Amino acid sequence: MQVISNIRDHLEKTIEVFSVLFFCIGIISTVFGTFARTFTFLPAIPWSAELTRFSIIASVFLVIGIGVRKGMHVSFTLLLEKLSPRFRLGLQMVNNTLMIIFFSFIGFYGYEMAVSNSSQFSAILQLPMVYPYLFIPLGSLLLILEVIFLTIIQTSDYRKQEVKE
Repeated sequence: MQVISNIRDHLEKTIEVFSVLFFCIGIISTVFGTFARTFTFLPAIPWSAELTRFSIIASVFLVIGIGVRKGMHVSFTLLLEKLSPRFRLGLQMVNNTLMIIFFSFIGFYGYEMAVSNSSQFSAILQLPMVYPYLFIPLGSLLLILEVIFLTIIQTSDYRKQEVKE
């Protein structure tokens, strides 16, 4: 269990660093683009909106799994809290399975979309669109890993609770 916790912590720190980096790039790009439009004596920066869009989307897809880990998604826990531990675990396993299936589809078709658009370039930056599109399967993979870790932890917690009773 400690090994899983260490892997999750290391993965979370790495993802947070890259996510903050992409988010900062987006903010800086937005600020520069805004100043360039506001103050006409500055050179125009036509690529700032595109860079902002790509970097913020990359940041969001990277941290989506951390949101699941920390329970930051919308959920209704009132029903779960009233259920017996065994039925609660069963419902959590069904939920986790559905999440894995859904994000497997998102990741699979996101990868297909990235590959099929590998010859397409962004309008202003002329960046191959495969790079921004690859954040869809990457984010899906990170979320699936997080759900697998969550499933292991939920099962372990249930077993510990079962031993105490």
